[in-house]
Amino acid sequence: MSIKLRELIRNVRACKTAAEERAVIAKECALIRTSFKDEDSVFRHRNVAKVLFIHMLGYPSHFGQMECLKLIASARFLDKRIGYLALSILVDEKSEVLTLVTNSLSSDLSHRNPYIQGLALSALGNISNTDMLRDLSSVVLKLFSETNVYVRKKAALCGVQIFKKVPDMVEDFVGPTVSLLGDRNHAVLLTAVSLLIDIAMNHPSFIKKLRKAVPQLVKVLKSLVLSGYAPEYDVNGITDPFLQVSLIELLGLLGEGHAGASEQMNDILAQISTNTEGNRNSGNAILYESVRTILKMDCEDGLRVLAINTLGRFLTNRDNNIRYVALETLQIVVNVENDAVQRHRETIVECLRDPDVSIRVRALDLVFALISRDSIEELSRELLNYLVIATSEQKKDLCSRLSQLAFKFYTDKAWQVNMLTSMMCIAGREAPNDTWETLVSLIGQPESEYFRPQILHRLFESLSEDASQTGLVNAAVWSIGEFGALLLNGAPRSSDSTFNGGSMDEYEGKTEDEVISLLLSIRTRHDITVGGKGLILTSFVKLASRFPDSHSRLAAIVNTYSTSMSLELQTRACEYFALLNDPSDRSLLNDWLAPMPVPTDEEMEERRVTAHHQVAEGSDSEEDDDDQGSDSEEEEKPKKKSSKVAASAASSNLLDLDDIFGGGSSVPSNPAPPQSSNQLDLLSGIFGGTPPPAAPQSDDPFGMFGGESFPEMNAYNKNGLSVKFQLQRGSGDKQSIVTAYYSNSNGEEISNFVFQAAVPKFISLKMDTPTGNSLPPFNAGTATQKILLVNSMQGTKPIVMKVKIVYSIGGQTVEDQATVSGFPVNL
Repeated sequence: MSIKLRELIRNVRACKTAAEERAVIAKECALIRTSFKDEDSVFRHRNVAKVLFIHMLGYPSHFGQMECLKLIASARFLDKRIGYLALSILVDEKSEVLTLVTNSLSSDLSHRNPYIQGLALSALGNISNTDMLRDLSSVVLKLFSETNVYVRKKAALCGVQIFKKVPDMVEDFVGPTVSLLGDRNHAVLLTAVSLLIDIAMNHPSFIKKLRKAVPQLVKVLKSLVLSGYAPEYDVNGITDPFLQVSLIELLGLLGEGHAGASEQMNDILAQISTNTEGNRNSGNAILYESVRTILKMDCEDGLRVLAINTLGRFLTNRDNNIRYVALETLQIVVNVENDAVQRHRETIVECLRDPDVSIRVRALDLVFALISRDSIEELSRELLNYLVIATSEQKKDLCSRLSQLAFKFYTDKAWQVNMLTSMMCIAGREAPNDTWETLVSLIGQPESEYFRPQILHRLFESLSEDASQTGLVNAAVWSIGEFGALLLNGAPRSSDSTFNGGSMDEYEGKTEDEVISLLLSIRTRHDITVGGKGLILTSFVKLASRFPDSHSRLAAIVNTYSTSMSLELQTRACEYFALLNDPSDRSLLNDWLAPMPVPTDEEMEERRVTAHHQVAEGSDSEEDDDDQGSDSEEEEKPKKKSSKVAASAASSNLLDLDDIFGGGSSVPSNPAPPQSSNQLDLLSGIFGGTPPPAAPQSDDPFGMFGGESFPEMNAYNKNGLSVKFQLQRGSGDKQSIVTAYYSNSNGEEISNFVFQAAVPKFISLKMDTPTGNSLPPFNAGTATQKILLVNSMQGTKPIVMKVKIVYSIGGQTVEDQATVSGFPVNL
């Protein structure tokens, strides 16, 4: 005896294990199959319903597919309802069983019972293939004029499925669908409008024909807006907001890019925007859709302003979803109607203080779009306030965008410098390097002379309060070194409340000891970088000519750097100390340490554009290069291919180096990731300009003093032995100096260490004697060796080197070879 569906559900829920559940399902499936085999028509609908439940649990249910067809063919409504439901769930569109139901569908579509017609239309819309829709589309079209409202609505909904699967039949449905717009029933109207929206969006070629229905759509919308209270359609005091939103959306699709259609709907949209209350979600939905439609249309400026004012009201709503939608829509129109959006600037800025991060992010983008020459000072103040609470990920982007706008819309040089200084005080750690470089270049320009003392004192105070901001440290240290003498006298504070709270007090003059002590305290911080220490070292040297009374003390401080673990700082310290203690001609000291020339605004803009292009070109995909094997006659490539020229030249010269040391495998050594050049080239890399002339030094065989430095690169790192190259351009033509830096991270000492190098024929090599042939363990000590290279094809072919390393460790001799590539092309 077949049990009822509710009993099966009860038995399944009573199971305590999966195995027990499978046993119950298997037993019931066997009983159902037996009932199907016995052609039990009385309980067939019950058994199919249980098959649907079994299918929902994830068990096989294919044995019930044919029974669906038998239920559909039954004359009873109960059987047809279960049959069509099971057909939609158990059968997919590719199943062969589906073709057997076409005749039953055709018969039911013409049935006298409207509910059976509705079942057939629902099944045809949910589960059907292209052939079925082609065969039955004519029957569906006839139902568009059926007297029963329920059938007309179902037929229109089925038409959407026909459009999706049989696009070439759209034309047959356009006329009958437009005729449904005259229906008084809102359900039929809503389905008809939804059908027309689908046609307008997915079949634009029919928009011209649909525009003829604009007057009728406006008439329907006006009747809804002006109608009185209708209980059956009222939602929070709004008459059928669902139908109104759909009508407005359709009008927007038809009015876009067409002045005539837009003019016909201007009045009703203005009326909706003015009279619809926005204190309920139903009213807000209508207002938002009307705004979207107005912004699409070719309408009058006054109507656009009205739409933007509606969005402005949304910004004051307590619902964050409505505010988010308003901000997102304003972002779309701000470039077209900037003046209208500017009227709501205060409300938009207020959104920057919203607790919801999504609101703040949308408001931030909109504030940047509103910045102009007239509003830059006010909005930059708000953006600086937002920078305080921004996340680390946001700060870098914010600083970059703010610095660009500071150059695009700045009102005067003093404001520009003060704004960048505030940015460094707030987010100096996250700001890109070019931001502080831009700041110091502005401070050094002649136009900044009248407010330079104010900026120097402000940087000094900011550095005293917070030395953790890297960008602030670099900018302040550089400025103090160049113009430190200005700190000895007082200076008036800026009157701009953006930067000092409106205070008009004066800065007090500092003593030489206070300036030097501040730099010394920063030098000993745990978070100071090597590049920062280098700037401080250079600042001490510069101050020696600015502070004559402290010359001896500064020279002693510079000399302490000669024992630094950084080779760059060691080298600079020795050279600077020799410069400060050279008794030959002290009159030249001030000339050598004079303030560095800074680029003009035009040159800075050109640098920013060049840097932007280099970043963009670095992400381009690699192109084929047919001249990889060329040697001395290879032509100079464009800048965008410089990295590939280096790789090409390196690969073409490896064969020349393979036989120098004999056999052995050649393993290319990958260079370290490039570091910022301004951290190493302390004197000439700040602005990318020409370095100042170097002081002569007779005991410098390689001409290193004043040469341009390059990022450090890893030449070899294997088995605990590390070889790093410090690269520097020599004073002679096409000369380069490589300082090899050897260290040992093993637990045992390396002895009898020998480093040999070989280069291609177009490069000459001269190696100095290393400082030692043993390396203590745990990186406790280092050995260095200088290598002089002369590249006769500098700029065309880069340096490539084959190295051989021999050493003893733990009583064993280790011998290895490697190829070092990745040298800069212009070295």
